[in-house]
Amino acid sequence: MKSLREQRPGLSKADYIRHFESQGFRKTEIETLHDRLKEFLSENDFQLNPEDDFHEDYKIVDLDDVELIDQVCDTLKLPHPTQEDYDSLNNEFQNLNARSTLTLIEKIKEKNTAYNKK
Repeated sequence: MKSLREQRPGLSKADYIRHFESQGFRKTEIETLHDRLKEFLSENDFQLNPEDDFHEDYKIVDLDDVELIDQVCDTLKLPHPTQEDYDSLNNEFQNLNARSTLTLIEKIKEKNTAYNKK
């Protein structure tokens, strides 16, 4: 993390939230992802960059990425993603980062809302 911190600047939490709000994401989801990610990385003084790849930059490997996403979903009281959700994500995005994760969360929310309307 130290070398990543030296290579590129991160954003304050407020700027991180504003960055993704300007792309149409909701503050609650952004803030939850930010907080769970910081907790997951155990790096309180590390500022996240919206473009960081969770696998390459943060070294989140194996099933830790699924665990992180599950933690975000639990906090937001959403169902966990299905394999179909992950397949769709992998088809749409080249890497796992905040934007792809927020997109996944939005799709889960939409699917959950549609299911609850039935």
